[in-house]
Amino acid sequence: MKKSRVESIATQKFNKKQVDVLVETKRVAAWISSSQQKAVLQLLEVECHDNPVLKEVIIKLLKWVEMFRPDKYRADMCSALECLICKLGFEDAKPNTEIIGIIEGYQSDGCAIPFSLIRNTGLYKNVSPSFVNVEKVRLAKGLSKVEKKKILIDNIASSIESRCSKDLKNLILVDDFVGTGNKVLRYVEAIQQVYPNVNLAVLSLMSLESGAQTLKREQKKRGFIFGCFEIVPQLNGERLTKEEVRILARFEGEALRAPLNYVLGYEKSMALSVIAGHAASNNVFPLFWFSHKGEGNRPVLFGR
Repeated sequence: MKKSRVESIATQKFNKKQVDVLVETKRVAAWISSSQQKAVLQLLEVECHDNPVLKEVIIKLLKWVEMFRPDKYRADMCSALECLICKLGFEDAKPNTEIIGIIEGYQSDGCAIPFSLIRNTGLYKNVSPSFVNVEKVRLAKGLSKVEKKKILIDNIASSIESRCSKDLKNLILVDDFVGTGNKVLRYVEAIQQVYPNVNLAVLSLMSLESGAQTLKREQKKRGFIFGCFEIVPQLNGERLTKEEVRILARFEGEALRAPLNYVLGYEKSMALSVIAGHAASNNVFPLFWFSHKGEGNRPVLFGR
């Protein structure tokens, strides 16, 4: 049986044309590692082989990807948490204080990254970071957005309540990446539903500008503190034309069969920022990380 183009690239040694493509791509995107070469060829030689315009746009995106190194944030994360602990006034309140990251139905999540930065630093003898694992719930068909939101928030609230002390007074919610900010607001609402008088702070390594603006606007209304170390850019009309965006959206939706709400990144956030060595946020263009369930052999640049 003749091998498909995908299978051929996944198994063969690179020919001269492929090597030339890799060399040229490496020139514009120095962060690409040898383990990502098959994914680059999958994108540029297989999926764009008859669409030179799409190929040109993807090379632009590869050039614009921003790769952040986790260790860059280690000192800042520790200092920020120390400042928050002092600001909220709970230096010596272990029974009533938590630093948590929330995982929704995954074995690992982005909050593991900041956790790895703050563990074993000696700064938190009284407060140890921990995960709250929220089991995913199946939502019945026909529910309104309000009904779905209530079910999700109740589910998160019950998980937090089962993990945290009844006398909780101070809580720092830690994450690696804030996209639209909607998930964080869902967590805030769930936390305040269970602990209406809690002193609440949200701390993230990185945030899209739109998400940071949302949380800064909402923090006064909802009574929490928000901070992040890096505001990362989103693509706009100055870098991609409407036609280029349309071509990308069509490719991701039709060729890759990415879910509609993930096309161009979750809720069209068009992010190109990745923390090195870790899974990409769903705010990143799915052409870099999405693999349809029926096509698990598609090499991808970044895992999810």
